[in-house]
Amino acid sequence: MKIKEILAQDKPVLSFEVFPPKEESAFEPVEAAAFEIAKLSPAFMSVTYGAGGGTSKYTVEIAADLKEKFGVTSLAHLTCVGSSQEHVHHVVERLKEHDIQNIMALRGDIPKDGVIHQDYRYASELIKELKQMDEYSNQAKFLARNKIDTEEQLLNFEKSAYEKLAPLKSERENLWKKHKRAKTEDEKKSIENQIVEISKKITPLAEEIKHCDNIQKRMDKIKKYLIVVLGSAVMGMGLGLFLIPAQIAPGGISGLSTVLHYLTGFPTGIIMLIINIPIFIVGALNFSKKYIFISFFGMLMLSVFIELFSMFMPVTNDVILASVFGGAFSGI
Repeated sequence: MKIKEILAQDKPVLSFEVFPPKEESAFEPVEAAAFEIAKLSPAFMSVTYGAGGGTSKYTVEIAADLKEKFGVTSLAHLTCVGSSQEHVHHVVERLKEHDIQNIMALRGDIPKDGVIHQDYRYASELIKELKQMDEYSNQAKFLARNKIDTEEQLLNFEKSAYEKLAPLKSERENLWKKHKRAKTEDEKKSIENQIVEISKKITPLAEEIKHCDNIQKRMDKIKKYLIVVLGSAVMGMGLGLFLIPAQIAPGGISGLSTVLHYLTGFPTGIIMLIINIPIFIVGALNFSKKYIFISFFGMLMLSVFIELFSMFMPVTNDVILASVFGGAFSGI
């Protein structure tokens, strides 16, 4: 059960917090005390991640035992200042294995040994990553649950969900209008109950549509990057197999890089990368990060493919054929 669901109940709740020990010898007394408290059936129990940035290896163990042995909802603390990304992912996977749904993400105190990992600077960065991990996990479960394997199936499912959602939203809107015209409290209460029941049907449909939209966005993003890779490969083929071996310098940065390659002997792809870096630094100050990132990715892929295809023998020694085919591949 989620903590937010417990706190949303219209009644007081009682919770306790457990501090895992720093020394292994102190584990059993702390565990025994936690189990005695759990017998009181609190609404939930939180387990810290080690006081003062200390040991955290018992957090998952205690939280899992509280949930599995006593049926108490567990809230596991997770700090990031002294943890690497790999360690955080490992802890999260262990929490998932025990179906612990509540995590309190914190920056945490600096460890006494002074070792600080640079993967996370603030708790907000950890929270963002945890939400992303949870979103990906929920999307995977959604696809498996509904047996969606192709993009067409995803689009059809989303269309079906919209068709089910539209009349429910219309009905709820009409009920709200009816609620405004109601004259007695009993009549209003009856309408409110109907609205609640319809909302219960709307919520899962809205969640399914949200999953469909987010998955579609991820698929579109992947397609975009695949197209960039394919385009870079084709252009790299034109330059690496035809134009550069024939000593033909096309226009722009690629042409300048080809000229510098023959003057200095440095690889064309490396020269192109070096020339483009200042341009991208200037662009980063004036354009969105997403646009700059995908542009830089395309330029990096082009440099890689130029060097890759330059390792092969030229397709032709005929300058005219090289210019025709090189221009065709580069123009695509």
